[in-house]
Amino acid sequence: PPTMPAPSRSAADAFTRRLTAALERHLTPTDVNPDHPSYAGAVALVLVDGEVRAHVAVGDALRYGAGPVELPRARRVPMRPDSVFDLASVTKVYTAILTLQQVERGTVDLAAPVTRYLPAFRDERVTVAMLLAHTSGLPVGAAVAGLPDDAARRAAVVATPLVRGAVPGRVFRYSSVGLLIAAQIVEKVTGKR
Repeated sequence: PPTMPAPSRSAADAFTRRLTAALERHLTPTDVNPDHPSYAGAVALVLVDGEVRAHVAVGDALRYGAGPVELPRARRVPMRPDSVFDLASVTKVYTAILTLQQVERGTVDLAAPVTRYLPAFRDERVTVAMLLAHTSGLPVGAAVAGLPDDAARRAAVVATPLVRGAVPGRVFRYSSVGLLIAAQIVEKVTGKR
Protein backbone atom coordinates (compact mmCIF):
# COMPACT_ATOMS: atom_id res chain seq x y z
CA PRO A 1 0.00 0.00 0.00
CA PRO A 2 1.15 3.56 -0.56
CA THR A 3 2.74 5.36 2.36
CA MET A 4 0.39 7.77 4.09
CA PRO A 5 1.71 11.30 4.46
CA ALA A 6 2.34 12.47 8.02
CA PRO A 7 -0.46 14.69 9.30
CA SER A 8 0.18 18.31 10.19
CA ARG A 9 1.03 19.01 13.83
CA SER A 10 -2.41 20.50 14.47
CA ALA A 11 -4.14 17.48 12.86
CA ALA A 12 -1.97 15.10 14.94
CA ASP A 13 -2.81 17.06 18.12
CA ALA A 14 -6.51 16.96 17.26
CA PHE A 15 -6.34 13.19 16.68
CA THR A 16 -4.56 12.68 20.02
CA ARG A 17 -7.22 14.77 21.82
CA ARG A 18 -10.04 12.75 20.21
CA LEU A 19 -8.34 9.48 21.06
CA THR A 20 -7.78 10.56 24.66
CA ALA A 21 -11.40 11.69 24.99
CA ALA A 22 -12.63 8.37 23.58
CA LEU A 23 -10.55 6.44 26.10
CA GLU A 24 -11.53 8.69 29.01
CA ARG A 25 -15.27 8.18 28.35
CA HIS A 26 -14.89 4.66 29.75
CA LEU A 27 -13.22 5.76 32.98
CA THR A 28 -16.50 6.56 34.70
CA PRO A 29 -19.30 4.21 35.76
CA THR A 30 -22.21 3.69 33.38
CA ASP A 31 -25.90 2.89 33.79
CA VAL A 32 -25.06 -0.73 32.98
CA ASN A 33 -22.32 -0.87 35.63
CA PRO A 34 -22.94 1.95 38.12
CA ASP A 35 -20.30 0.81 40.63
CA HIS A 36 -17.20 0.68 38.41
CA PRO A 37 -15.82 2.11 35.18
CA SER A 38 -15.49 -0.06 32.08
CA TYR A 39 -11.77 -0.24 32.82
CA ALA A 40 -9.36 1.28 35.32
CA GLY A 41 -7.04 2.67 32.67
CA ALA A 42 -5.75 2.24 29.16
CA VAL A 43 -2.82 2.91 26.88
CA ALA A 44 -3.19 3.44 23.14
CA LEU A 45 -0.31 3.45 20.68
CA VAL A 46 -1.23 4.33 17.10
CA LEU A 47 1.35 3.59 14.41
CA VAL A 48 1.01 4.41 10.72
CA ASP A 49 3.71 3.04 8.44
CA GLY A 50 5.87 2.43 11.51
CA GLU A 51 5.63 6.02 12.74
CA VAL A 52 3.99 6.94 16.04
CA ARG A 53 0.91 9.07 15.39
CA ALA A 54 -0.39 8.98 18.98
CA HIS A 55 0.67 7.46 22.29
CA VAL A 56 -1.60 8.24 25.22
CA ALA A 57 -2.30 6.89 28.69
CA VAL A 58 -5.45 7.49 30.73
CA GLY A 59 -6.71 6.39 34.12
CA ASP A 60 -4.98 4.13 36.59
CA ALA A 61 -2.62 1.20 36.21
CA LEU A 62 -3.58 0.21 39.76
CA ARG A 63 -7.06 1.14 40.95
CA TYR A 64 -8.23 -1.90 42.90
CA GLY A 65 -6.86 -3.82 45.85
CA ALA A 66 -7.90 -7.26 47.10
CA GLY A 67 -11.49 -8.11 46.75
CA PRO A 68 -11.60 -6.09 44.38
CA VAL A 69 -11.87 -3.03 46.59
CA GLU A 70 -11.40 0.36 45.00
CA LEU A 71 -8.32 2.06 46.39
CA PRO A 72 -8.41 5.66 47.64
CA ARG A 73 -7.04 8.11 45.05
CA ALA A 74 -3.82 8.61 47.03
CA ARG A 75 -2.97 4.89 46.73
CA ARG A 76 -3.74 4.48 43.03
CA VAL A 77 -0.96 4.30 40.48
CA PRO A 78 -1.53 6.37 37.35
CA MET A 79 -1.31 4.75 33.94
CA ARG A 80 1.78 5.70 31.92
CA PRO A 81 2.51 5.24 28.23
CA ASP A 82 5.10 2.58 29.19
CA SER A 83 2.87 0.69 31.64
CA VAL A 84 3.23 -3.07 31.29
CA PHE A 85 0.08 -5.18 30.90
CA ASP A 86 -0.48 -8.84 31.64
CA LEU A 87 -2.18 -9.90 28.42
CA ALA A 88 -3.07 -13.25 29.95
CA SER A 89 -5.91 -14.96 28.09
CA VAL A 90 -5.89 -12.44 25.25
CA THR A 91 -2.91 -14.39 23.90
CA LYS A 92 -5.08 -17.52 23.58
CA VAL A 93 -6.90 -15.94 20.63
CA TYR A 94 -3.65 -15.32 18.78
CA THR A 95 -2.32 -18.77 19.62
CA ALA A 96 -5.49 -20.35 18.23
CA ILE A 97 -5.23 -18.27 15.04
CA LEU A 98 -1.56 -19.18 14.57
CA THR A 99 -2.34 -22.86 15.16
CA LEU A 100 -5.16 -22.82 12.60
CA GLN A 101 -2.90 -21.06 10.09
CA GLN A 102 -0.52 -23.99 10.44
CA VAL A 103 -3.45 -26.37 9.93
CA GLU A 104 -4.26 -24.51 6.68
CA ARG A 105 -0.63 -24.83 5.60
CA GLY A 106 -0.65 -28.55 6.33
CA THR A 107 2.07 -28.41 8.99
CA VAL A 108 -0.31 -29.20 11.88
CA ASP A 109 -3.05 -31.83 11.93
CA LEU A 110 -5.88 -31.11 14.37
CA ALA A 111 -6.58 -34.84 14.78
CA ALA A 112 -2.94 -35.68 15.53
CA PRO A 113 -1.82 -36.45 19.06
CA VAL A 114 0.21 -33.70 20.69
CA THR A 115 3.05 -36.21 21.06
CA ARG A 116 3.57 -36.11 17.26
CA TYR A 117 4.88 -32.56 17.69
CA LEU A 118 6.06 -32.61 21.30
CA PRO A 119 7.29 -36.12 22.21
CA ALA A 120 7.83 -35.05 25.84
CA PHE A 121 4.07 -34.59 26.25
CA ARG A 122 2.76 -37.46 28.37
CA ASP A 123 -0.61 -38.47 26.97
CA GLU A 124 -1.13 -39.99 23.50
CA ARG A 125 -4.91 -39.48 23.76
CA VAL A 126 -4.73 -35.66 23.68
CA THR A 127 -5.03 -34.14 20.19
CA VAL A 128 -4.23 -30.67 18.94
CA ALA A 129 -7.97 -30.02 18.49
CA MET A 130 -8.54 -30.82 22.17
CA LEU A 131 -5.99 -28.19 23.18
CA LEU A 132 -7.92 -25.55 21.24
CA ALA A 133 -11.34 -26.69 22.46
CA HIS A 134 -10.31 -26.95 26.15
CA THR A 135 -11.28 -30.64 26.14
CA SER A 136 -7.81 -32.10 26.72
CA GLY A 137 -8.25 -32.63 30.45
CA LEU A 138 -5.32 -30.36 31.23
CA PRO A 139 -5.63 -28.06 34.25
CA VAL A 140 -6.00 -24.29 34.18
CA GLY A 141 -2.39 -23.61 35.17
CA ALA A 142 1.03 -25.24 35.31
CA ALA A 143 3.47 -25.37 38.23
CA VAL A 144 6.16 -23.01 36.92
CA ALA A 145 6.74 -20.65 39.87
CA GLY A 146 10.32 -20.70 41.09
CA LEU A 147 11.74 -22.49 38.07
CA PRO A 148 15.14 -21.11 37.05
CA ASP A 149 14.57 -20.13 33.41
CA ASP A 150 12.28 -20.12 30.39
CA ALA A 151 13.45 -23.55 29.23
CA ALA A 152 12.53 -25.09 32.58
CA ARG A 153 9.13 -23.37 32.58
CA ARG A 154 8.40 -24.52 29.03
CA ALA A 155 9.37 -28.10 29.91
CA ALA A 156 7.15 -27.98 33.01
CA VAL A 157 4.19 -26.85 30.89
CA VAL A 158 4.62 -29.80 28.51
CA ALA A 159 5.02 -32.19 31.48
CA THR A 160 1.83 -30.98 33.19
CA PRO A 161 -0.36 -34.01 33.94
CA LEU A 162 -4.05 -34.18 33.13
CA VAL A 163 -6.51 -33.48 35.92
CA ARG A 164 -7.10 -36.70 37.84
CA GLY A 165 -9.99 -38.63 36.34
CA ALA A 166 -10.23 -36.43 33.23
CA VAL A 167 -10.92 -38.26 29.98
CA PRO A 168 -9.54 -36.32 26.99
CA GLY A 169 -12.28 -35.32 24.57
CA ARG A 170 -15.04 -35.88 27.14
CA VAL A 171 -14.41 -33.07 29.59
CA PHE A 172 -14.48 -29.30 29.18
CA ARG A 173 -12.03 -27.48 31.41
CA TYR A 174 -10.75 -24.00 30.62
CA SER A 175 -7.01 -24.50 30.33
CA SER A 176 -4.20 -22.04 29.89
CA VAL A 177 -1.83 -25.01 29.73
CA GLY A 178 -3.51 -26.35 26.59
CA LEU A 179 -2.91 -23.12 24.71
CA LEU A 180 0.64 -22.85 26.05
CA ILE A 181 1.27 -26.30 24.59
CA ALA A 182 -0.39 -25.31 21.30
CA ALA A 183 1.98 -22.31 21.18
CA GLN A 184 4.95 -24.64 21.55
CA ILE A 185 3.62 -26.76 18.69
CA VAL A 186 3.39 -23.65 16.48
CA GLU A 187 6.91 -22.68 17.47
CA LYS A 188 8.23 -26.13 16.64
CA VAL A 189 6.64 -26.37 13.19
CA THR A 190 7.50 -22.78 12.21
CA GLY A 191 10.91 -22.54 13.83
CA LYS A 192 9.89 -19.17 15.29
CA ARG A 193 9.25 -18.07 18.88
